[in-house]
Amino acid sequence: MRLMHDRKEVALSEQWNPDGLVPKAEKRLDMHRNRQHLFTCYHSTNVKWLVESDNDMSYKVDLDKKSCACGAWEVGGIPCVHVMAVIFPMGHDDNRYVD
Repeated sequence: MRLMHDRKEVALSEQWNPDGLVPKAEKRLDMHRNRQHLFTCYHSTNVKWLVESDNDMSYKVDLDKKSCACGAWEVGGIPCVHVMAVIFPMGHDDNRYVD
């Protein structure tokens, strides 16, 4: 019982995002926001993009299917840095892409 109480106190003391994201997810999104400028994006349609990095790697991003060729978005449910490179410059709310 004490353990449950202690965990609740820790959870209530942390700064939670008002959009409902847990601190770990918000931290990961912040990290991706800070790195998104390292990529160049080319759009095929409004929802399909090719994202290239400086080391000649490229990733296909589909915003409708919530998929990226790196696989991180599908596995973790949080947009990867390649997705952030697409949505951040457009001014989209990145929280709406989190599962």
